[in-house]
Amino acid sequence: MIVGADPVSVRQYVAAIDAELGSQSPGTTALTALIDQAEQAVSMSSTTRQHQHVISETVLRKFLRTVPPAGRVLARVDLVGGQRDLVVPNDVGYVDNFVPVDSKVTEELWGQVESRLFAALKAARGDTALGDPVHLSTLRNVVALHFVRNPHTLELHNEAFAGALEAQLERTAMGPWAAEAYQRQYGIVPAGPEGMRRGAELFHERVITLHSQGGLFRISVQNLFEKVCDRFASRGVEILTPANPGKEFLLGDVPAITIALATGQFGLSRGVTVDEADMIFMPLTPRLLVVIGPPSAARSISDADVAAFNRMQVREARDYVLHRPGADFAASIAAWRT
Repeated sequence: MIVGADPVSVRQYVAAIDAELGSQSPGTTALTALIDQAEQAVSMSSTTRQHQHVISETVLRKFLRTVPPAGRVLARVDLVGGQRDLVVPNDVGYVDNFVPVDSKVTEELWGQVESRLFAALKAARGDTALGDPVHLSTLRNVVALHFVRNPHTLELHNEAFAGALEAQLERTAMGPWAAEAYQRQYGIVPAGPEGMRRGAELFHERVITLHSQGGLFRISVQNLFEKVCDRFASRGVEILTPANPGKEFLLGDVPAITIALATGQFGLSRGVTVDEADMIFMPLTPRLLVVIGPPSAARSISDADVAAFNRMQVREARDYVLHRPGADFAASIAAWRT
């Protein structure tokens, strides 16, 4: 709300807001700090990082294998042309300017989760994670992080904003605020529907600018991360490994996938939001996949189940999938994609 109203303008009302909130107020100092935080979160002058990994490098490194003379690499399969390349983790799993505003702070937030992942994976592979609430929380939050930090989230955010903005502009264009905004800008009364529409755009100009700069997505993606963490905070963590030592999981470029059991649908691109999902799953190594939602357990799964999870990774992926070199996925990827 502070961001939408403009932090600079809100500052002059700190005392009035404090008085209005009464015993519920955190105090003027805390309110001022909140305004500072809101202002920084959408400031174009905040420190940013262009190269932003949307797949944790800790996870990517688990899919590495030594292939002479290339060294430690993983296999990348392009889903359009079918081309297979050997790449290093820094060359994949990233989106430039995914969070274009205040991204240094956002990356630091993600880093707090990722810094605990190595220990949680070690415990999961050693069958001790289920008895440790800290490791279980880390596994939940890592899956939540990858669900939020993916290109589908950005696309849906932009689509939702466009729809909501159009509806709001239509409503505003029918009322006095549009006429006042137009007259304030041009010094004359709007002559007809086009003028009122322009007045509505002027009235909502700050929010439109915040969206175009990426400020609204910066706020939205952090709120969504916290929401997903809360949604699954008390849910179980199922740790799955292939029963067949020759089978492995692969990793799509949108690796955390929602599933709605009632319909059998999966993935944010198919409309399965976190509120509609019964579970979210993600491979964390070629031989370990976690499912958030079912009762906590560790079990081996059949070849058919491994294939089912891999098929969903391929179907939900946008541009490419990754796997450990040496695993033969070529024919399966083509079949799952079609």
